[in-house]
Amino acid sequence: MDISVAVSLYKQVSKSGPMGINLSDLSEKTGIPLETVCEGIKLLKRKGMVTIEGDGKNPSNTMVYDVFNCIPHEKYKLLKSLPCFTCPDLNNCDVNRKINPLKCKEITKWLIDEVCEV
Repeated sequence: MDISVAVSLYKQVSKSGPMGINLSDLSEKTGIPLETVCEGIKLLKRKGMVTIEGDGKNPSNTMVYDVFNCIPHEKYKLLKSLPCFTCPDLNNCDVNRKINPLKCKEITKWLIDEVCEV
């Protein structure tokens, strides 16, 4: 699966907002063949970026939602709890700087806590 196809699909799903979009409309709006749309959505679902309602057999009745538009959603709550959003050094944090997520004790603690909960 070409990553640019998955990105295009995700952008269109996200634009659809909390109402979601069915697979047929997603194919039509992106110009991506339905079979490729189905493959891309399966990939996005495995990555935890979209949720799907319906059996997947009828593209017109299979709805796709951006997980971040589905509130409350466990992944949204998890993202919302990320310590970065309340960190005073957020604007100075970058992987190429002294302050970075790879050395951050708060992120490490958060990750350990979240992994242990699962």
